[in-house]
Amino acid sequence: MATLLEVTDLKKYFKTPRGMLHAVDDVSFHIDERTTLGVVGESGCGKSTLGRTILHLLDSTGGTIQFQGEDITTHTKKEPPGTNTRELSQKRKTQISNYHQSLPVVTNHHPTRSRNF
Repeated sequence: MATLLEVTDLKKYFKTPRGMLHAVDDVSFHIDERTTLGVVGESGCGKSTLGRTILHLLDSTGGTIQFQGEDITTHTKKEPPGTNTRELSQKRKTQISNYHQSLPVVTNHHPTRSRNF
């Protein structure tokens, strides 16, 4: 299987009054086609920051992100001249997106009213 997404040594740091906060530090993984990856951890451990950085909702501090073999680490900021960045952004949004779940929704297996009729 081909590698769909590869993240290598990804970092995201934030400046705070107390110094640098290492929200994501040296995270590496790859996802092959037709597979999934779940990110699990305690509240505040950097799961959402990791996802937002991969989706370019936050700029990374370091590391690389490759999607279908193409380095997309800095594409939102430094496209070659003449590139339609809006079109490229729309294309990527249909290929990579965040799937946010909440535990009550995932674990609620009770049938809805429409199923009862």
